[in-house]
Amino acid sequence: MKLSSEAAKLLGQIKESPDSALRAWHGGGLAVTLLRELYSSEGEDYDVQYFLAGYPETPSRILEELSVRCEAATILALLAENIRTPKPILQQLAKHERVEVRKAVAAGRGISPQVALLLCDDPDAMVRAVLAENPSVTPRVQVRLSDDPVPFVRATLLKNGKLDEEIQFALCDDIDVAVQAKALLAPRTSENCLLRVADGDDSLAQRLLLMRPQLPDSVLESLLFSQDEQIKREAVNRKSLTEDEMVGLARGRDEAIRRKLAGTDGLPAIVQMVLAGDSSIEVKTALAGAGGLSDDALATLIASDDRGVDQALAANCTVPLSKLEAVLERNGEDALLHAACRDVLSDEDACWLARHGGDGVLYHLWYRGIVLRHAGGEELRRLSANSLPSIRSLAARSSGLTIAMMAELCKDASPLVRLDLAKNPETLASFLKTLSVDSDARVVKVATAALAAQESSESAMEDVSSDSTQETAGSEEVPVDGTPSKEAHSAESPGLFRRFIAKLGRG
Repeated sequence: MKLSSEAAKLLGQIKESPDSALRAWHGGGLAVTLLRELYSSEGEDYDVQYFLAGYPETPSRILEELSVRCEAATILALLAENIRTPKPILQQLAKHERVEVRKAVAAGRGISPQVALLLCDDPDAMVRAVLAENPSVTPRVQVRLSDDPVPFVRATLLKNGKLDEEIQFALCDDIDVAVQAKALLAPRTSENCLLRVADGDDSLAQRLLLMRPQLPDSVLESLLFSQDEQIKREAVNRKSLTEDEMVGLARGRDEAIRRKLAGTDGLPAIVQMVLAGDSSIEVKTALAGAGGLSDDALATLIASDDRGVDQALAANCTVPLSKLEAVLERNGEDALLHAACRDVLSDEDACWLARHGGDGVLYHLWYRGIVLRHAGGEELRRLSANSLPSIRSLAARSSGLTIAMMAELCKDASPLVRLDLAKNPETLASFLKTLSVDSDARVVKVATAALAAQESSESAMEDVSSDSTQETAGSEEVPVDGTPSKEAHSAESPGLFRRFIAKLGRG
């Protein structure tokens, strides 16, 4: 029988590669008459049988005949997966001796409940595992498979995109720990199942829950009431706690949780007050180091009069030192040193330490490179007269130095002091000139650069002043007698004054 041109063309595609032909026509579109013509003429050819068994729109009659005519397991497997294969044929294939055929039946989208129940008792666990993964099976079949004697089969149910929620929970409570772990960690396990486990008393299952990268707030809230203290602590770490939950935990028996909570920045005021009155010094110490302390909590902590709490408060950079005078006075230099070691030291706190601290505190301020920007004249005079070069250097780098102090520091015996004075942007040009011929090369280098920068800045100011004066003079009306008006004198005077000040600064 001679094939039509369309049938011959299709046959050529199939003979070249039946798999490529199936991919090319996976969406269907071939005429039924064309398929029947091809089967009638070339029905004994393996490649043609292969294509027709796998093509999604092959008529059921042809598929039924292929199941009788063909013995190749590859073709029978394609028949088993074809949505058009009649149900009686699938029942026959479900009992086939070849495992790959039965696996294909188990994976088929058109599998019937009867065939699926038949495969639930298949002797090969791999066939049952493939069936468990098939989203087309009914909840009844899933129940049967959830009791399968092989843990691997039960675990494979978790890959099913349409797994019944009760089956999920049964797997979360599986006797096999590996299956239970996979169920509790599976991305598709419902929130209700996770919540039922969290509400239970199985600490192992709850620990497995906490291994999930994400947990709903409802589940974490339930874990806050676990009998296992370690689970409760982990839940505290992971949950965004409400104010009521914080208050409940702050009043709880677990000190580790209270201590963890106390170290959290920005706690609500009511929670801070509960923790500030805690019986544990460790809890109060943790709170003393937290940010955002309320005035009431701070007052309660100060009143506790504990050395550890005092040190934590002194080191807390969010608490101004002016609020800790009582703490610093009763602890002396030790507390001041803790304050000087704060991660962040504000200008006000640095000046407070310079005013009240001894040489140890002042040395630490110098070592950290602190610049005193708001120190008073009395403090600066005390620092500049100190016997330690490092503390005089602290004065040399500070703001607000008088001319007399600069003159004294400019002649200091320590090059360290003179170097910091040269770096100070407020040092007058006359002193920078002296330092530019200093005996120390580092001082000379810094002073020369600073002097050049000052002179460049002053020159730019003079140019701007001169341009401003010329523009003002050009815009003034000059009387007939040529005498400049009072306004003209007034316009010129600012530029003259600035030049006078600049010359005075250059000495």
